[in-house]
Amino acid sequence: MIDDVNTADITTKEARQRAAAMVMKLFEHWHLSKPDQLMLLGLAPGSRSVLHNYQHGGAISPRPEMLERVGYLFSIHTHLRTIFPENRVMAYGFMTAKNKEFDNLTPIEVVEKYGHKGLQMIESHLECQPF
Repeated sequence: MIDDVNTADITTKEARQRAAAMVMKLFEHWHLSKPDQLMLLGLAPGSRSVLHNYQHGGAISPRPEMLERVGYLFSIHTHLRTIFPENRVMAYGFMTAKNKEFDNLTPIEVVEKYGHKGLQMIESHLECQPF
């Protein structure tokens, strides 16, 4: 499901519903806590009901920042699957593993520290990796 990521048009409600399902599946693969999931999406810690909604067919918010964050998450996933095509453990463990390129922070910690810009930093780093 998430291997067929296409963020070209997530403006329709149906596409945003598919995107929500894919994001939740991605978070599951990455073994992320609810607080980390909320943080990656730029949501307040008390917004757990939003995640529940996404898990049960709700659509990702059409707000530009949310759509951009989701786009970064899908791009990160795509890069990881390209860099580690035969190693899902590495691909799915990347977000929670310490990384010397990020001053020994995990990518999750990078986003926690830098917010939206942290997602951009991770995506840019992965985009520059040889595979």
